[in-house]
Amino acid sequence: NVTGKTFSLNNGPATNFPADVPLSSLASITVNTADGNDIINIGALGNNLPSLTIHGGTGDDQVNFNGDITFATNANLDVDLQNDNASPGVDAITFAINTNIVLQGTGAATLRVSKNVVFNNGSTLGTNNGNLTVEANQQASPTAGNFIGVSMGSSTQLQVLGSGTLTVKGKGGNDALGAQIGIHLIFGGVIYGGSNTVSVIGNGGASSNNNNNGILIQGNTSKITSLGGAVTVEGTGGGTGSSGGNDGIRLATSG
Repeated sequence: NVTGKTFSLNNGPATNFPADVPLSSLASITVNTADGNDIINIGALGNNLPSLTIHGGTGDDQVNFNGDITFATNANLDVDLQNDNASPGVDAITFAINTNIVLQGTGAATLRVSKNVVFNNGSTLGTNNGNLTVEANQQASPTAGNFIGVSMGSSTQLQVLGSGTLTVKGKGGNDALGAQIGIHLIFGGVIYGGSNTVSVIGNGGASSNNNNNGILIQGNTSKITSLGGAVTVEGTGGGTGSSGGNDGIRLATSG
């Protein structure tokens, strides 16, 4: 429901919002917000959702997952906001507290943004035999600002339970406050792979202050692990000038 805007269903005529579209007979859903700075809120959609693709287009876009979704078997989630346009803008993705997104069968999940991905406390994103990819701030010209590339709060999980690959890449901002961390697992944040490869790559941001870790694993239940797949963890500290404490990989408070 977007005040003053219109929508088109299946290339039909432009129609005023609100839009009420039954999902039961659909094979896939594509949302394209095109030009401008947009906020895309996705609430709870129940079970057996078909494949979902989100395009932010140009401008600075924020995608918020605010409720539980269980996708239909083999359905995919595509929130690659880096392939929408040659100049896609500054984009971010946030998972609300206790939001659980589950893909089944070979269903894959792809999240790519030019800024950051935030998993708030208790949120999860998981696949089975489908690949799971989360990438933040990986473009040629890093995004400026104060942020962690991939932030995983308490009791959050990125997980693959079967044969899918798991890839997580994050780079922090460049704010002078410091602690511009690439990937941060906080007191129960878990990256959990299956029987296939797990690759976690973090880069600290170019801040003039301290503690710009590539990867920070903090708290005694935070970890990167798998059900047997090979695990690779690579961290590169950031910082500029005389800044210090820029560890590539740091384990803190029993992480």
